[in-house]
Amino acid sequence: MREQFDKLIGNNKWAMYCIALMVGLAMGVINPLATTHMTRNNVSEVWVGAISSSYFLFMALGSIFIYKKQRGKDIRKILILGLILAAICSIGFPLSENRALWFLLMGLMGAGVSLNLVGIQTAMQNATDSGNKALVSGIYSFCFAVGFVISSLVGPMLYECAAWIAFLMGSVSLCSAAVFINFKLKNLLTIPTYSEGKIFSKITLALFGAFAYGFSETTLVALYPLFMLRLNFGLSQVGYALGIFVIGSIIGTIPVTYLADKFGRKKCLGLTIFFSLFAIIGVMYFNSFGSKLIFSFIAGFTIGPIYPLSLSLSVQDLIQEELMPGVALFTFAYGIGSAAGPFLSSGAMRYLGNNYIFSISFIIFMILILYIAITSKYSKSNLFKRDA
Repeated sequence: MREQFDKLIGNNKWAMYCIALMVGLAMGVINPLATTHMTRNNVSEVWVGAISSSYFLFMALGSIFIYKKQRGKDIRKILILGLILAAICSIGFPLSENRALWFLLMGLMGAGVSLNLVGIQTAMQNATDSGNKALVSGIYSFCFAVGFVISSLVGPMLYECAAWIAFLMGSVSLCSAAVFINFKLKNLLTIPTYSEGKIFSKITLALFGAFAYGFSETTLVALYPLFMLRLNFGLSQVGYALGIFVIGSIIGTIPVTYLADKFGRKKCLGLTIFFSLFAIIGVMYFNSFGSKLIFSFIAGFTIGPIYPLSLSLSVQDLIQEELMPGVALFTFAYGIGSAAGPFLSSGAMRYLGNNYIFSISFIIFMILILYIAITSKYSKSNLFKRDA
């Protein structure tokens, strides 16, 4: 038991979980309250979607930058710089009413956070044995979700007092993460050089999962406040609905990822996506506050594990030198999906109606289930051919 516990927190993985908690605290404020702040300033849903998407577009670009330009280097300083830059931009966001500046500030926050995601997740997977990758990824996501749910509940209350106080909470959390990196991860953040190989073909499913998760999760985080406000729910009710989604993620992530390490990560990924389809339908078509809470919880329970399951799939077949580009490609796919989600989903809300907020997410999940089914059938047929 002690040995298994050491595998989960040893090699300073506990410090990486703490950093995930701090970044989660910041993201639970920045993403949803940025949408709320723009909505209260009478910004159209298309602009809200575009500005929210800039965060994730720059996240995708930042992930490519760090592994292309920082190979063989200690990236601790650039991670710290990125988090401090994001913290400064968070403070500046509620002090402006200029849409172009909002776009830039959200983009810089996304770039800063992406450096942290790639660096920390690479170090974490490098320090984890192959039999626990899904569970360790699940604990990382769990800690992020705990931070997110705390700030998604506290943030709206602080915002009602003064907008800048809520965003200051995000800045303090990001600076705390930077301090942790500086003092606790001194010897774990050197990116190895690697030989170019066919990495993409090894992690295609993981990239698809990252894209799908990013698309759906950020659609919810960025546009769910707008969706709920249009149904005449109060700001505190919006915070509760977001919070219950993350609580569902917290409760679902660790048991699902534990089962994935035992019974198959690909199989568990397919099942969670299948059940998430029912949650999406419920969120879109049941309009009472009680039903919104119930289906938000189910959505969190089923959608939340998609990220750690996909992350573990992205690294399980890679050698150590391939981990960095693998995680960078994973973060890039997540960033692109996240950038596309709010932008395309806001268009669906504008032209099809408010209840179509998750219609594109539903289609993407259906395609992903079909992809898993087809590739699983193909793998089995190849296995039988080899046996013959």
